[in-house]
Amino acid sequence: MKKFVFLFALATLISIPDLGFAQISSQRCFSNVRGKACVGDCNPFRLDDGFEYKVSCTGPIVPLTQRFCVNVVNFNLCPSHKAVVYIYVNGSYVTGGSIGAAGQTFPFQASCGDVITVKMTAIDLNNGINCIQFGNASITLTSQY
Repeated sequence: MKKFVFLFALATLISIPDLGFAQISSQRCFSNVRGKACVGDCNPFRLDDGFEYKVSCTGPIVPLTQRFCVNVVNFNLCPSHKAVVYIYVNGSYVTGGSIGAAGQTFPFQASCGDVITVKMTAIDLNNGINCIQFGNASITLTSQY
């Protein structure tokens, strides 16, 4: 009887479509902030920014690989420029691209001890547009575990 109750309870848990705590969505890119960068009117003004983060190997659970995301937090650059982000793990390019709007994400994985380097730059489009305010674009690196 005990085996039957256990199997029934297990089958019930498995059949529930989404409890919200056991699944990580591919679009879920928020958690612990590990780094920040900003280009434009950031105080002080800058056209290039970046940071490094070494993946921690401490804690009660240390997974072999961890999921990370670079999230675009703010994007309001003058149309004379665009922002581009480059993400490297241990010196090798893994992902990145042109930033177009707040909410955009760049997901990737890294392992315990890896060094993540994120670089962001504002690029002049030479399109003849002149703005009174330059604006800014900012990103964060977040980890999920």
